Amino acid sequence: MTGMIRKATLLVAFGLLVASAAMAGVPSPANCHFNAFIDVVATNGTTIDPFGTYTVEVNDAGDLPIEGSVVTINFAGATDIRLCTDFVPDGQTNYCNYVSAVTNASGIATFIVAGAANNSGGSAGGYFDDVVVRADSYLLGTITATCYDQNGRIPGGEGVTGTDASMLSTDLGVFGGVDNAGYKGRDDYSHEGWLTGVDASFFSTLSGYGTSSVGCTYCP
Repeated sequence: MTGMIRKATLLVAFGLLVASAAMAGVPSPANCHFNAFIDVVATNGTTIDPFGTYTVEVNDAGDLPIEGSVVTINFAGATDIRLCTDFVPDGQTNYCNYVSAVTNASGIATFIVAGAANNSGGSAGGYFDDVVVRADSYLLGTITATCYDQNGRIPGGEGVTGTDASMLSTDLGVFGGVDNAGYKGRDDYSHEGWLTGVDASFFSTLSGYGTSSVGCTYCP
């Protein structure tokens, strides 16, 4: 009996080792780390605004970093936002609705996403948790996208200007308030999950830097 128990114990241990080995290098959503909000910015005419820097840390089930994992952030659900095609950081690939980058030795993929919304003031757009994050096709979770260039996709819209502040003000009047009916993720600069005057303060701070004052070429 003792021998059978020992054999069973060894088989279980072996099975656990095999399972552990099989999961090594496979992204584990529970062990991956990224912020719940990503800020879509503009440029200064030469470089993308570093304020928009966003990282995704990819780890396996043993909480070990995975190098070489392809991370994608899909903005298709943020229906009024389109991404830049001419301002793309090294190591990042931009498409109309999503971006991709590869993790380094620490399991970290770094993004700076430039783009613009199609907001003329109170226009329809994306909501909460409408952006999808994946690593090697494994779903890691969903996040919300803000967008500082509110009207860059509208003819005449260019970078972050006072016009965008006006668009935001209209949005806050239409979509803000206690119940936040019609919440628009593009406006949630404070990353709180609802819209208030605090978001206008965050917008004002970034626009004052001048680092997002120039737009770029957006997908249609």
